Amino acid sequence: MKHGTALDYTTHKNRINFKHAYLTDKGVIDRLLALSDELRDAYAFYQGILYAIETRDEAELKSILYPKKMMPNTAHCKRQ
Repeated sequence: MKHGTALDYTTHKNRINFKHAYLTDKGVIDRLLALSDELRDAYAFYQGILYAIETRDEAELKSILYPKKMMPNTAHCKRQ
């Protein structure tokens, strides 16, 4: 799978899998990601990992692989 920055935004090609639509690489990705929120999230996760590895950013990679768990909003709960 290509890095997001390596996608072609200008050259339209005949895409057999998309009923012979003339699409750029970016157009294909956009159509596929529109099909599923889960797929879109997985793609963003993968692209984040690629970026962290390419930039050799260990802190960024760790933040992607081990995100901080979100704490539930307990402000409305008061102890009596």
